[in-house]
Amino acid sequence: MATYERAIAMEVAPDPVFQFISDPKNWNQFVPTVESAELLPGGHVRTQGVARGKAYDQHGNYTLHGQQRRIEWGSEQDHHYSGWLEVRQGDTSPEVCEVTMELEFKTPGADSLGEAVLELMEQCLESIKKHFVGKR
Repeated sequence: MATYERAIAMEVAPDPVFQFISDPKNWNQFVPTVESAELLPGGHVRTQGVARGKAYDQHGNYTLHGQQRRIEWGSEQDHHYSGWLEVRQGDTSPEVCEVTMELEFKTPGADSLGEAVLELMEQCLESIKKHFVGKR
């Protein structure tokens, strides 16, 4: 099993950031491997895209925790993969937030994905920040 975590701070109120990241239809705007995502009935999500040169079409679970500004997802297919994103209000101002992302892989050999996973996570977080900061 391997767990990876990254965070980024930005000068944006937390609520609009959470609204953006919690809608699966927006995931292709900040997750480089996602081409499309849609919410399905029963707390599930379908994602389609390309990762490490291979096309994928996966169904997984999806949980929204609005009060905590947190989303969780996971899939028992392929990599037995799960993750979460959480948006917290900054300590110094209500117009600052921190977005934290964690990914966990439960398959043997997941440790070897380290650098690629961390790079992908950093790209996701930077894309979220650019979506908001770039609009100013």
